[in-house]
Parts: sequence; structure tokens; C-alpha cells
Amino acid sequence: MNRPDFPDYAEILAKCGQPFVLRGKHTVRIKPSFFAEYFRWKYPLKYCHEFGFVRWSDGRWCKMEDTTLFNELESLIAAAALDYDLKDVLVPENDLAEIAKVLKRRTAENGLTKPDPDIIPAGNVPLRWNEVLQDLEVNEYSPDFFILNRLPVSYDPAATAPQFEAVLREIMPDAEDRRVAQEYLGAGLFFENLTRKFLLCLGEGGCGKTILSLFMLKLLGSERAHELNIGNAKNPYEFSGLTKQTLLTAPEAVSRALCTEGAEWVKKLVGGDFFQTQQKFRNARVDHYGTYTLIVMSNHKLRFQYEGRGDEWRDRVIPIFFDHHIPEDRRELGLVERLFREEGPGIFNWFLEGARRVRRNNWRIALSPVQRDRIERLLALSNPMTVFVQNHIQQCAGRSFTSAEAWQQYLVIRGEAGLPMLAEAAFYKQLATAMAEIYQTAGVNSLGKQRGYRGFKLV
Repeated sequence: MNRPDFPDYAEILAKCGQPFVLRGKHTVRIKPSFFAEYFRWKYPLKYCHEFGFVRWSDGRWCKMEDTTLFNELESLIAAAALDYDLKDVLVPENDLAEIAKVLKRRTAENGLTKPDPDIIPAGNVPLRWNEVLQDLEVNEYSPDFFILNRLPVSYDPAATAPQFEAVLREIMPDAEDRRVAQEYLGAGLFFENLTRKFLLCLGEGGCGKTILSLFMLKLLGSERAHELNIGNAKNPYEFSGLTKQTLLTAPEAVSRALCTEGAEWVKKLVGGDFFQTQQKFRNARVDHYGTYTLIVMSNHKLRFQYEGRGDEWRDRVIPIFFDHHIPEDRRELGLVERLFREEGPGIFNWFLEGARRVRRNNWRIALSPVQRDRIERLLALSNPMTVFVQNHIQQCAGRSFTSAEAWQQYLVIRGEAGLPMLAEAAFYKQLATAMAEIYQTAGVNSLGKQRGYRGFKLV
């Protein structure tokens, strides 16, 4: 065989040698290493352990199935054979598989292949956060931006969404609720959410509490979403499907969901913690960090499991109560689809405004006094006696109170403090437990014939 003078092959020939090898008098076989390098030269390619081959084509990274890879390799080999004026080149499946092995070895990325965390991949352009300008700047897509799934909406800075904003005003009349929702969901447009919080949407049916998650799902696309079962989080395979998802939703969480073992996972998923997930049918673990966007929805007043003051929940939760019931005859089926069709770029701009505010504030989201009071009331419902003892009993030398006096105090402050009604016998039992945990008291009956506590006063 005489090699024609094709400059395109020069560098590859120097590295890999001839592409075709004569076996016997009439059989021509291919050299897998040559065609692996040739394919890489023609098409920027990566191999990611979590989803296989991806290729830069038509201005974007796309997942490449094995069948597509083999078909294109066959076409590439056939074209090269024509350049060499060869016919009947034998290309068995084993040779194609060998080329794929070489490609995998030479293009494999170590660990999870993650996109730039400062990128928001709009349909037409990538928006990248610029720390110097403190704003999002428009870029052009290139192989340097490793993004498999762009958002299904284009960026148009002049677009507005009056219908969308009217819906938000109806389901969230409080301006502060709309602000924190906008900031948290805006932060969720990035591939890493560093707010270290989760959104808790509470309300009865027909109040629109699922609207925010539906718009977020529509904007990000199903590829970036994972539905979380908080109660099943202890299952080692609950998170085995996590690869490139960034949004977690927990729809219709039961009232005790955050009192289960899954509660610790909720804090891990948003608190920046390192954790590993087991993979089904693979003897391997995948590394993750808790930078997910998490939306928890429930018809119930959720209870929180905590020890001490409950600060771990105060620092994590953004509570929004949906109290405005929408009559059934005014609920529009397909609302999300219609509004995205009519106002998609404007809705995107609403989310982007929240993203800008969060980044300018170094990922911090400030809660209003009303929102902080909601957290206190939720914590009070979760562990009422801890709240009562911490806020209404103080150490004071020479003073004392009886358990009966504490019961009367509880009845007076219960409603204003958001504490639940308890049976009197249950109150005494829980009071003794809380006093022992918080103040290490030695027990009751310390006031003669009456139950009570020396060295403390009611406030």
C-alpha cells in the first residue's frame, strides 16, 4: 500500500503508524489506535464514568450512544480506505470495540465531570457570574463550557412576565415571601447552590404551594431534577441515581418526615457536607457535596427533630406558608406550560434577578421577622417543652416554682408562643425530661410535698 500525501493524517501517522495493515496476501485490517486518535482529532470527545461518551457537535456537548459511535467509526474507516484506494477492508465488531476502549482510556475524565458552577446555561448563550462586575455576563458556547443540558429558554434581557408575576402575587401576597423565593430559586439556576438552605412550602391543597417547584422544574428540565423521599433517605440506594441533577424536590412530605433519619440527610444535601452514594450493580461509590437546591412541600405543619435549641434548622429553612385558597373554578390546568410558552424569557429574567441578588450578597438570604417567627413556631410545635424551658424558665438562686405553677404559665403563653395544647399529665412528664436535659436537674418532688424546682424562676 502506498500512502497518499494527505496532510491531515501526518501528525496521527507519526504518533500511531499506518492506519491499515496487510494480513496475508489479500486481507487488510485496521489499526485501532490510529482510528481512535483520528476520531478524537475530528470530534472533541470525553468519556465520563457516570454517563459514557459525550461529543462536541453542532455547538454543544451531546451524549453519544455506543451504536452511534460504532456507526460513525465505520464511516470514518470507509472514508480513509477510499483515501488509500483500498477495497474490502475488514472491520469486525471486535476492532470497533477495541477502538472504543482506546478512546475511553484516552478521553476518560477523573471523577464526576462537573460544569462550571458560575454558569447559567440559557438556550442561546451561557451567562457567567463575574465577580469583578458583580453581574452576569453573556458568553458564547464553546467546548470549554462542559454543559450537556441547556435550559429550554433563551435569554432576552428586555423580556417581562406580567402574568407570571400576577400569579405569584396571588399565591404569595407577602412581598417578603416573593423576595426570598426569588432569591433562593434564582440561586438554584447555578449548578451549585451555596445558600446552605432549603425552601419549605406549607399549605393545604389548592393554595398553590407546588407552583414554585413546577416552574423550577420547567426551567431547569427533568435532567437536572431528582425526586426525594425524605423518609427513605436512609436507604443506601435512595441517591444512587444522582449524577448531574442539581434540584431535589420532596412533594407532599408527611408531617413527621423531618423527624426521621432522613432529616440528617436534608441538612447534608444543602449544608455543603461531603457524602458518598452507592451505585446499583457497581462496586463503586460516587462523591458528592451538599450544594443542592431543595424544595420540600407539605400539607402539614412539619415537625423537626433536633437537640438543644434547634439552631441547625433555624440556619437551614426558608419557610413560606401558602394560606390563600384558590377556588377550583379558577385553577387553570396547564398554567405552567401556557405561561412558559407565552412569557418564558420574562420568567427566566425573574429568576435571574434573584440569582444576581444572592450572588451580590455572597449567597446569603436574609429572612424577615415574620419568616423567622414562622420558624420559631414550627420548632415550638416540634419540641414544645424545650422551647418553653429555654424561653420561660431561668436559673435564679433562692427562687423556686412548682410544676403546677409552670403548667399555669404554659397555658397563659401557649397561644402567643405558638405552642401546642398538651394534656396536664403529659406536660409534667415532658417538663421533667426537658429540665434534666437543659439544666441537669436531679428530678422532681424537690419542694416538699409538691413537685417543683429550687434555684429556678418562671419568666
